[in-house]
Amino acid sequence: MYPLPDYIRPFAANLRTDKAVFTYSLQCSCGSESFYLYENKHSEEERALITQYEASMPKTGLHTIHSGIGKDGKPYYYIRILGIFKKYITFPEPPYFMDIHVVKAVCPDCGKEILLFDSRLDEGEALTDEVRAYTPHFSAKKPQPTKVTVKADYIVENGEEFATDIRIYADKALRSSFELS
Repeated sequence: MYPLPDYIRPFAANLRTDKAVFTYSLQCSCGSESFYLYENKHSEEERALITQYEASMPKTGLHTIHSGIGKDGKPYYYIRILGIFKKYITFPEPPYFMDIHVVKAVCPDCGKEILLFDSRLDEGEALTDEVRAYTPHFSAKKPQPTKVTVKADYIVENGEEFATDIRIYADKALRSSFELS
């Protein structure tokens, strides 16, 4: 069995495997094999918050950032000055939407939206209500309908299979792809 999420199983056609890599092409329930591809993007307001967050990062110069776990179980970070002194630094909390990555395909024939990847689905219980409720903004990754192929490495841990390094390819004639990790 391949580690396909339940939301993609009905649309995975031509499923095949080669060692620790499985590949499938996308097929809509209406029979279409071409799709528009969309990837989430940040709005103007979100980009402004990300810029503000990045500007508030501690200045470390060329120093290496070291880390550890304190007695309270929380991580801490520091840089070494002259190889002797520790200067503790704190990182600001990133905007909750910053690391959300979503890719979907839309059938040009029937309009069905097929979720290909959502980084939030792997985090399960660890998600805050704010992250769960977030509605991503999308931009067209492929403005013309194209065939879609998905490749993923998979590993087996404790008897369970997990997909890693997911790659989504548009029609080979277009020579484009993007990777998700």
